[in-house]
Amino acid sequence: MRIKKLIFIIFVFCFFSCQSCEEKENFYKNSKNINSEWMLNDTVKFEFLGNQMRNQYNIFFILRNNNEYPYRNIYLLTKLKTPKGEEKIDTLEYQLAKASGEWLGDGMGAVKQNKLVYKSSIAFRDSGDYQIQIIHGMRDEKLKGIEGVSLLIDEIKK
Repeated sequence: MRIKKLIFIIFVFCFFSCQSCEEKENFYKNSKNINSEWMLNDTVKFEFLGNQMRNQYNIFFILRNNNEYPYRNIYLLTKLKTPKGEEKIDTLEYQLAKASGEWLGDGMGAVKQNKLVYKSSIAFRDSGDYQIQIIHGMRDEKLKGIEGVSLLIDEIKK
């Protein structure tokens, strides 16, 4: 009886593993570790090659915060530089906690991770280096409670 259960579990695992085997282009890059103090003028930078990306993509910031973070939201000031020298500047606000103070995001314990949408359905038409720069837009000179910011570029499958 146990062998049948084990075979069934293995079959289900293999079935769902094969469902996600479709090839998909992703780019993930960690930032330097912010160590719970993000200085106001400390720019987080990510660089990637646009000629390696042929389709449409969603861009996300993966933000990790701990219980020392004093606010429910965060403002991020971003700049996207294209290989042609064009700059697209945005001011973005993201919610990190409910009104009750309960943290949003994934994770157990003191650190929560939020997947924040930066750009949707974007195409990187120009070959060359792209750069994304991020600074926090909060008023604190030393913003406590932010552990790190990462970049995820996820291909949209049609």
